[in-house]
Amino acid sequence: MTSSLTAQDYTTKVNAPKKILKYYDKAQTFNRAEQFPEALDQLNKALEKDPTFIDAKILRASILGATGLLELSANEFEEVLKIDPEYIPRVWYELALTEMDLQWYNKAADHFEHYLQSKAKSEIRRQKAERHLANARFAAEAIANPVPFHPINLGSSINTESQEYLPSLTADGTRLVFTARVGNQEDFYYSELRDHEWQPRQPMEKINTPQNEGAQCISADGRMLIFTRCDSRAGRGGCDLYYSAFEYGQWSEPEKVPGNVNTPAWEGQPSLSTAGQTLYFASDRKGSLGKRDIWQSTWQNDQWSEPVNLGPKINTP
Repeated sequence: MTSSLTAQDYTTKVNAPKKILKYYDKAQTFNRAEQFPEALDQLNKALEKDPTFIDAKILRASILGATGLLELSANEFEEVLKIDPEYIPRVWYELALTEMDLQWYNKAADHFEHYLQSKAKSEIRRQKAERHLANARFAAEAIANPVPFHPINLGSSINTESQEYLPSLTADGTRLVFTARVGNQEDFYYSELRDHEWQPRQPMEKINTPQNEGAQCISADGRMLIFTRCDSRAGRGGCDLYYSAFEYGQWSEPEKVPGNVNTPAWEGQPSLSTAGQTLYFASDRKGSLGKRDIWQSTWQNDQWSEPVNLGPKINTP
């Protein structure tokens, strides 16, 4: 990208004719409402009138990425940079993120470097770009120099044509709990290892609800399950942490984790220490350094302690 148009050769939202700007404004409104097809329609109309309308191209590239059309999104960002590589430095960053999703790691690394060399002012985004750059370089190197890796499918007792993910094992490796997704519904299933074979999976009926049960962890001894339940009417936030105990051969009715673990904010992705005395989880509660941080609570005097943020050595802005 060694050439670009001059300021007089392309249109921005500052100097765009009113009719074209009207299409752009409507597209922004549709985009904020996540009505992406309608937003793209308005942007296409604007760009038919003026293919150099750079702000419309940036927005179209972002929406294409949001709808999963990653290659089209990357191509659109590339066209923006050909028009003016310095118009909005964030375009380099957005292009690099898109290339990460496409697993084009060498390209992504180059474009993160371009962003970091630009006059971008956002310190938070610069820090993120540095982390993404390190990840892109690592991924490119790892792909170029693969190591032997032979994963074995757990078979039809566990896996289906739908999605199965977030597995948790007990310490003895004989009980498996995982999340299965059918459509937009997430539920928990379990299986036991007998005679070196995983038994057909079973739904955790006492725990599953019409709402979503997602990330979970099972204690090392298999007697406690802590999990995320989202959009619960009984919850304090959009997602909260719940627990269920394995007693008398069955799982108990789930209850919210007591104490101050849950807040009106978002809590999820729990992880228990081996001894089951320390609970780690993610939250965007007050006191977080970034959007979502890792917090810690300890089981003391028969209750979970006030959660503590793990601090800047772990969490970032």
